[in-house]
This record gives sequence, C-alpha cells and structure tokens, in this order.
Amino acid sequence: MAEGLNLLAGPPKVGKSWLSLGTAIAVAASGKALEAIAVEPGPVL
Repeated sequence: MAEGLNLLAGPPKVGKSWLSLGTAIAVAASGKALEAIAVEPGPVL
C-alpha cells in the first residue's frame, strides 16, 4: 500500500477488518504482512 490515505472496500463479511488489523500489527512490530510481505516499521494509528 502507498503511504498516505488508502481505502479498503469490499462486500460485508469478507475479512476487511482482519486484513487491516493484521497489516497494522505487522507494521507496528516490523514483521511480515500476510506472512509473506516484509514491511517497514512505522507508527500505527
């Protein structure tokens, strides 16, 4: 995802909240998003 404002959209009950939570945890802990994509550490709001 690009730095800045991003919109995560899709039909109800497909896991958007879990995707955003997993991505936020990966960035906060400087881990891997989706268990495969290395992410840079940074602040999470």
